[in-house]
Amino acid sequence: MRKLLVFVLVFVVISCQESRPESASDILNRSIAYHDPDGKWKDFTYELNFVATLPDSSERETTVQIDLPKRYFRYLRTSAVADMGIRGDSCFNVNSDTVDCTAIKRIRNYYIYLWGLPMKLKDPGTDLDKKFVESTFEGKPVYRLKVTYPNEVYYFSFDKETYQLIGEEFYKDEVKNLGEKMIRGGEVDLNGLKLPQTRAWFNTHDSLYLATDKLVRFTRFNAPQ
Repeated sequence: MRKLLVFVLVFVVISCQESRPESASDILNRSIAYHDPDGKWKDFTYELNFVATLPDSSERETTVQIDLPKRYFRYLRTSAVADMGIRGDSCFNVNSDTVDCTAIKRIRNYYIYLWGLPMKLKDPGTDLDKKFVESTFEGKPVYRLKVTYPNEVYYFSFDKETYQLIGEEFYKDEVKNLGEKMIRGGEVDLNGLKLPQTRAWFNTHDSLYLATDKLVRFTRFNAPQ
């Protein structure tokens, strides 16, 4: 009986050691295994329809078309009469002869980065701190990772049990607490790829509510040649 108890205790200790993450990279890998277990993000080809709810309760509809293999991105907003995008290295603007490629690339990078998390944290140039912190995010126990970019610092919060990415914060000036916090809600399954259904945005310095983006529809999309 005593030998059995010793065996059980050893098994429990080993299991706990195996389940505990060893580094920030370990946590990131486990989160990617949760969100994209079959590695489908790199072949992402979808049209995504969003509705943004603003503080005054008004709504704004946006459609983005993404075909990563063909390096195609298109952004459409009816209210702003916006229809622009980029195919490979060539930018286009359907409603104007003026093409601001810098702005188009900024919009593309915004959507692909935020909706491609946590997979995008594997991109070259991502400075992931090797250490992680056990903390809380909106009352939930999380592992917190730090990523540094040239002009911003990001903190990502992962559920300690599932490794689901549940929120992030970024700072343009961390000393002054100037940045934004994003709370992820719900989840949609795009053929095995798990993305958040909603993202609520707040200022970090005063907790002011900014907007909520909701993914209301998604369909397969193949970019034109």
